Amino acid sequence: AGRTTSSPRDLIAMRGSLLNSIARFTDALDLVRPLLDDEDDSTAGAVAASSLTYLGQPDEALRLASRARALAVRRWEDSAQVFDLMTYDLSITLARYDRGELVLGTELAQGLYDELAGRATGPATGGIGTLLAHGWMEQGRVRTALTCIQRAMADYKALEVSMWWRMGLSRLVAIAAQAGSL
Repeated sequence: AGRTTSSPRDLIAMRGSLLNSIARFTDALDLVRPLLDDEDDSTAGAVAASSLTYLGQPDEALRLASRARALAVRRWEDSAQVFDLMTYDLSITLARYDRGELVLGTELAQGLYDELAGRATGPATGGIGTLLAHGWMEQGRVRTALTCIQRAMADYKALEVSMWWRMGLSRLVAIAAQAGSL
């Protein structure tokens, strides 16, 4: 097996992603902010976009995520990189939801889910399914949201991913209650 190395910039972006995953959004943003001026660095833009979304700045998050995705597409002309592009698209979807652009966000989430459905299960499809359920729920499509979250839960359970399982389960209970299924 070949050995890969990461640049210091990549390591900073990875640390930023880890900080986002434990809800330290301001720390993650502060960490990657110096990297945002680099025209070739898309990873820092994705980390910053996620941070900004959770910090209530969806306009800036959408701008950075869209820019980062465009940079990534330029670098990765091979469509096999769909898993990498998913990171950017998730940030764009969240920013659209926060801006009240529910239809656009849900369309993007549905496209992501359809793209991955035949290739993967587990956290990837579970996460997108949860995001898709959120979009449908916010649009008043409770039964559609319930179907999406149930599929997401099956994907989470298949890999026994406890953090994702708990997060999805709480969303399932909320949607099922809205649907009158509890």
